[in-house]
Amino acid sequence: MAEEDRDIRRYLVLVVGLLAGPGAGEELYRLSRREPSRFYLLVPATKPEYGWTWSEGQALADATQRLELMLEFTGKLGMQVDGLVYPQAEPVEAVRKAVASAEAPFDGLIVIDRPKGHAQRWMAANSLKQLEEDPGLPITHLEANPPIVQGKDYDPDENRRLFEEWRRGLGDQ
Repeated sequence: MAEEDRDIRRYLVLVVGLLAGPGAGEELYRLSRREPSRFYLLVPATKPEYGWTWSEGQALADATQRLELMLEFTGKLGMQVDGLVYPQAEPVEAVRKAVASAEAPFDGLIVIDRPKGHAQRWMAANSLKQLEEDPGLPITHLEANPPIVQGKDYDPDENRRLFEEWRRGLGDQ
């Protein structure tokens, strides 16, 4: 690790099954402004939550689209962000592999999933407990608010418009 990188906090960000809406995005943005930070987005190719049938290829394509949009948005905010689509659906295993293969240790794990009360919330207490024990990183749990789910009527350009509207609002804070 280069000398100038020692003061930068490194966070692994697990994004499960959806785009992190402005609520979670704003938390990451604030963290990046509070202290020099670098984020590594990890997006598992989870089963789509729309339609009765789906394929692994569709799950991978959706995860890739989510990662590309999140990289686009965080880049426009001037944040230091990289990312990876994990080809399997199991988020706990994805985190373990990302931590094991990282060039430098992470300072924390940020988990973004559905708000409480949503039908297919992934992050059960058991999964969070597993992540606390292995890889043993401090965990920040954020809810995607609002959760942005892909599907038949999903329009990435509408999502870009909403992001730009939210970004303009940051200047008012």
